[in-house]
Amino acid sequence: MPEGRIAVCLNWAAVLLAYAHWIFGTLVFSSTLFIGTLDAVAVMARYLASALLCRMILLVELAGMRGVEEVDTARLSSVAAGGT
Repeated sequence: MPEGRIAVCLNWAAVLLAYAHWIFGTLVFSSTLFIGTLDAVAVMARYLASALLCRMILLVELAGMRGVEEVDTARLSSVAAGGT
C-alpha cells in the first residue's frame, strides 16, 4: 500500500515533535532535580541507551520465537505428511 503525502507529512511531524519532546523533557528534568542541563543530558542519554538495549533484546527474543514457530510448523507438516 503506497503511502500518501499526508502519511509522510504526519510521520515527519511525529519525528520532529518527538525530538522537541525529548529536548523539553531534558530541560524540565534538569530544572526539577536541580542539576545542570549538561548533567541532565548525560542522564537522559543513559536512559535512551538502556531503552534501546531493551528494544534490541526484545527484537532478538521475538525473532527467536518466530524461528521456533517456523520449525514447529515445518515439523508438524512433515509428521502430517507421513514423515518422522
